[in-house]
Amino acid sequence: MAGAQVDIRLTLTGLGGPLVLEAIAVPGASAQFDEPVTVSFAQDVTVNAILTFAAPPQGSITLILDFGVAGQGAVTVIPSLVQNTLSRKDL
Repeated sequence: MAGAQVDIRLTLTGLGGPLVLEAIAVPGASAQFDEPVTVSFAQDVTVNAILTFAAPPQGSITLILDFGVAGQGAVTVIPSLVQNTLSRKDL
């Protein structure tokens, strides 16, 4: 299956000064979302991203969230949820 796609919904919560999500990197995939995303103090912001893989992902998926000068953070997606999502789409 070429071009396997995974839809991800993240909720970011501002715990300090404003942060700007500039990029999402995923090894082995391209990521698309409406960028940049600004998260202010005590604000919840939902980010919807589409990850496109050349082949279905094997194991866990790690998202690297790039907040520019504020740094980067990693989020790991649970493998069973990824497999279930792909299985439903393939039926």
